[in-house]
Amino acid sequence: MKKIYFSVMILIFGFLSACSEDSLEGLKGTYEMNRYLFTQAEEQPTDKLSKGIKALNLNLTDEAGNRLTLRIGSSEWVLQEGVYVWTEEVVADKQYTASLQSSSAAGNIIGGNLEVTCVGETYFITGLLEMSNGQPVKCDYKGKLSFEIGEDDPEASGYTIVVTPSPVITYDEMGTPTFHSGILKYTFTVCDPQGKETASFDAINNEDMSTPDLAGTYTIQGNAAEAWLMDNGWVVPDWGMAGGSYYTDSQDNRQYITSGKITVTVTEGTEGELLYSFSGSELGTMTVAGDLGTGAFNIRFCTLL
Repeated sequence: MKKIYFSVMILIFGFLSACSEDSLEGLKGTYEMNRYLFTQAEEQPTDKLSKGIKALNLNLTDEAGNRLTLRIGSSEWVLQEGVYVWTEEVVADKQYTASLQSSSAAGNIIGGNLEVTCVGETYFITGLLEMSNGQPVKCDYKGKLSFEIGEDDPEASGYTIVVTPSPVITYDEMGTPTFHSGILKYTFTVCDPQGKETASFDAINNEDMSTPDLAGTYTIQGNAAEAWLMDNGWVVPDWGMAGGSYYTDSQDNRQYITSGKITVTVTEGTEGELLYSFSGSELGTMTVAGDLGTGAFNIRFCTLL
């Protein structure tokens, strides 16, 4: 029985070997890919392409002097995280064009994606790209980037706000309410172009103020009862309850603001209308699940309804 089993194994091995040899036919040859680790970045002037779209221009070089020239479409004046897709001409966010100059290859990039991530102040750019001669190249960059922040033309972004005034009421440890005269809570409710609510800010200021007069910088504080303060966001994770000032992050999670400063600005749009913007950085935040963190946001050129 052992001899029969051994003979069968020899036959199977021979069959698989033959299949393997046949499967390798036509695959012989040399496959090469140039790899570049860029260590230096030279930012070029940023230009505006269209409403809400900028072109970030960037040269990356390595220690051998090889250079990758990039033109990247972005909705911001600085490079955002995400995947950027090659295109013949940059006209929209998350698009790029590129060319490579090196000792072994030179020409335009005609395909492939760039992936951008940022940890702290360090950018990571990586891409598996295709050159016009059909040669694939692997490109990587790790380092800092800085771009000159330009000024957008004040055009309505499609975001809208509603401002709702209400009395200012604070509560002591026993839950006893105190009504404050001479001031009001002005709640800015922000909706995206699809009409979905994406942020809410409870600004405290003097009564009888017009909406443009509310522009300024507010400090987040619990039980806010003075002009130029803003009620903080609050969360009760065990009950799944939350309220107060918040914004929605890039993962569509509401971040309730526990500390920091929020700036409200107003500017005249290109068609003569007033447009409102909201921004904050280095904010203390909390999710409805009770997760603590820090964050930032920038909502620009909202139309007042």
